[in-house]
Amino acid sequence: MGKEIEGYTQEDLRELRKEFPEEGMEGVDPRFVLNRLSRALVLFPQPCLTPLEVLKALKEGIEEEPGWSGETKERFLNFVYWAKEEYDAFAERELRQALLPSHGELAQTLFQAYLDQVEAYLHGNNRRDPLTGKDIPPDEGFMRSLEEEIGVTEISRKAFREEIYLKFSP
Repeated sequence: MGKEIEGYTQEDLRELRKEFPEEGMEGVDPRFVLNRLSRALVLFPQPCLTPLEVLKALKEGIEEEPGWSGETKERFLNFVYWAKEEYDAFAERELRQALLPSHGELAQTLFQAYLDQVEAYLHGNNRRDPLTGKDIPPDEGFMRSLEEEIGVTEISRKAFREEIYLKFSP
């Protein structure tokens, strides 16, 4: 019959067969999947297939399959659509995770530039432009653009800058 698996008895097998009598008797034939993958490799001539190319190949194969009823096609297509949604969610999570460290570095750089501007503003000093070497006044436009993003009003900008400087300056 088959190989016995440790931890499962013949009684467990009978119960599973009773609960799922059609298990393994319906669904997509593995040969169908392999044929669709082979066709995709021909259609997309590159070293490997992307997940989206695999899903597209399966979708087209399901739609073209003459031996399946409309209901069967719809059921299998729903699996493909579900897999696409899962892949999209996975790709988005991975992309966010990949970009998060670089965004963190960018945010830190931006915050440090803001602190430098605030320090010059509060002490009434000019800053040295790193490119030209000339003294320049604090960049009010830069500071306001960041402050407006977090809802700091024009009236409360000075108090906000003082609070930030006291909290985060060395």
